[in-house]
Amino acid sequence: MRTRLRRLRSVAILAIAVLVTACVDTLEPSKNRFGLVTYTAFTDEVRGYVMDPEAVFYDRTDLRYTPPLPDSCVVAAYTPPVLVGSSFPTLSAGDYLVSRVGAQRDTMRGAAEFGAFVYRPVRRTGIPFTPGDTVTVEIPGSVTGFPAATVVLRTAEAFTAGPIGIPALAEEDLPLTWTAAPVAGSLMTVALRYGNAFSNGQLNEQVFCGFTDDGSATIRAELLTGWRNAAPGLRESRIIRLRSKELQIDDRNTLTVLSSFGLPTATFSPR
Repeated sequence: MRTRLRRLRSVAILAIAVLVTACVDTLEPSKNRFGLVTYTAFTDEVRGYVMDPEAVFYDRTDLRYTPPLPDSCVVAAYTPPVLVGSSFPTLSAGDYLVSRVGAQRDTMRGAAEFGAFVYRPVRRTGIPFTPGDTVTVEIPGSVTGFPAATVVLRTAEAFTAGPIGIPALAEEDLPLTWTAAPVAGSLMTVALRYGNAFSNGQLNEQVFCGFTDDGSATIRAELLTGWRNAAPGLRESRIIRLRSKELQIDDRNTLTVLSSFGLPTATFSPR
């Protein structure tokens, strides 16, 4: 089954982490439900780091959050995110959600956006925090929609990373370094995006990797042909630290809360 998800601010995470496991040999729709709450880190010139959470609850879907395998890399097509609708119906999870970090309490209300029902903070100013803080999301639930749940998650910590080079030789591996996580339980993803020989002047392919978050890794030489041979100006890299928690509420309802800190870190702009 092919799916289309509306573009959330966390679309990059969804693109690498959400796997559709719907059976292709039956026409019977799934009865499963999937909730996804994301906390994405942004920079703010005055306040340092801010979060911009959002939540969507899908009905009749086999979507699941599936993190990449540690210490694995693949070469895959890359398509820049586009604004699309949702092919899955979405649900209410109550009149509002509550997000807490430290002493700050923020209400998230739902509204229809591009065919999906999306929860966002009422105050569109970003939530100041220190990466590594603990967040709590409280979902009151709906009798006819997604059930109640509460999840506590440590947010992904800030980090620095060494420069990502371009190997000069075909047999040369690419070493990577970054600040290792201070607490276990996180995952690093690295995406090297580039335009290959068939590109029309756009990024169209990537090396995508998942790594144990211990501060260093290596991408094998045989995966780097496209990255090495890409035309100048047709390369970009994205490194993201992820922390997540999955809650299997019952045999039908699954909830994932996901926190991300990426480099480069986007600047927050209220919408």
